[in-house]
Amino acid sequence: MIFRKSSIPKRQPFTAKLSEEQLEQYHSDGFLVLRGFLNRRIVKQGKQALSDVIRRHIESSEVCCYEALGSEEGKLTAARYCNRHSPFFFQLEPGWDPEGKSSKEIELAVSKLMNHHTEHQVFHQIGPGNVDLLRLIGQIFEDYAVLYQSVAFVKPALIGSEKPWHQDNAYFRMQDLEKVIGVWIALDRATKENACMHVLKGGHRLGPLRHQIADECEIKKDRFDRAKAIPVEMEPGDILIFHSNLPHMTPANNSPYRRRSVQYHFRAEGNTMLSYLDYEKVFKEADGTPASCAAAQARGL
Repeated sequence: MIFRKSSIPKRQPFTAKLSEEQLEQYHSDGFLVLRGFLNRRIVKQGKQALSDVIRRHIESSEVCCYEALGSEEGKLTAARYCNRHSPFFFQLEPGWDPEGKSSKEIELAVSKLMNHHTEHQVFHQIGPGNVDLLRLIGQIFEDYAVLYQSVAFVKPALIGSEKPWHQDNAYFRMQDLEKVIGVWIALDRATKENACMHVLKGGHRLGPLRHQIADECEIKKDRFDRAKAIPVEMEPGDILIFHSNLPHMTPANNSPYRRRSVQYHFRAEGNTMLSYLDYEKVFKEADGTPASCAAAQARGL
């Protein structure tokens, strides 16, 4: 069996306030897992909502437009479906061509849905409309929590590609790096076999690490010992709260099990967005070298 019950810690009763021990763990480790945060009914609704939103965009040209993002030697390298009326889009696995495929086949090849909270009430209920969640994030911030962005990540069975090591703050432009938090919510079981998240425990305390552009934006390989990474296995309804400087990645999914999740990033209400130029002075390594994805792209690195 791929899924082993013994491999994932037992759920603990949830309360809408973090204990001093949990706060200390977050600040020390850079992440915190809350077991059973969402009940089974909401998890089921979340999975159905993902399917509904994807199918609605595939099947309606009034709502959706299709984009082929590039090709090499006549072969498609990436494709996505965009909403004509909102910032929502979803993307397919690299190299997967939807031409001639059914809606179901296309759904099973989706890898990312951006700004999904705009497309279904359930996604708002799970994230920015979840008072308990906002209270917990605000407790860490010691300020009100405001939604920064939403993105649903899917690892299709057998073909789900790797997301390399990165820090989320490398993609952002917020003035206070401490006041941006990611919340990763499992809709399916997430195990080592089907590509759960891997993190560098305590790695947020390394500060910004220099990123480079390969197939995607990723941390330069000599910046930390990747052998020290640990997997974070989760049950449906569990949530992972993590610092946006925490190095993390997800490997390829070679198992026959799809792994669906929804993610939200929150900022403190008092945290402001900077220009790209000003952010280079914030997200930088100890020697002053700008470390963000935008800086790497601008320098052709």
